[in-house]
Amino acid sequence: MTLNYLYVSPDNGKQPKQLLIFLHGYGSNAFDFLDLAKQFRPLFSEMGFILPNAPEILEGMADAYSWFSIDGLVGDAIGMEQKIAVAQKGVTHAAPALETFISTIADIYQCPKQQLILFGFSQGAMLASDAALRQTYLGAIACAGMLPFADQFAQHYSASTPLLLCHGKQDEVVPSLGSEYAYEILTAQNHPAELYLSDHAAHHLDHGMLTKILDFLHKRIIKA
Repeated sequence: MTLNYLYVSPDNGKQPKQLLIFLHGYGSNAFDFLDLAKQFRPLFSEMGFILPNAPEILEGMADAYSWFSIDGLVGDAIGMEQKIAVAQKGVTHAAPALETFISTIADIYQCPKQQLILFGFSQGAMLASDAALRQTYLGAIACAGMLPFADQFAQHYSASTPLLLCHGKQDEVVPSLGSEYAYEILTAQNHPAELYLSDHAAHHLDHGMLTKILDFLHKRIIKA
């Protein structure tokens, strides 16, 4: 499956040395991260930005896409175990299309996966963190998500991609426990990971998260 996407070229006008792939959340689209890509562009002059639409179109909603169904994932009465089960099923369903897309992008722009950074929000974060632990990338940023197979880490994950987990403590859609638990497991596995929790943020990015994300990106580019 080929995903439609937007491309923002490097600020230096050359072939990208690194690519940052944005994976949007449920009900959003490729334009969701476009302003952020434009903000990042002059800060990382050799980096290109890829912004795909998720493969599934939501009926009755204009320009709204999803990576997988969120039925059983969102709701006050839904326990964490059920949320994890839904995330596992959804990510397993969506992962092949994402993997094919990433490989295609790497070929088109002649940029090896070791020079790619995945940046996901909400269900996009679940996919980004999962993919980054199955193959080695330059880095991965997961905001307001969870690591789908954290409780089965050894059976599913073996790659060494550094991860940054960001989450708002006031998030009522995907509780911050998702990122906190993922960080606990990653730390226990001696995996390179960072966790940033925003005291006042809900299900969105705030200034503190963006500051931490920029710091993470700078460190990854310096080491590339």
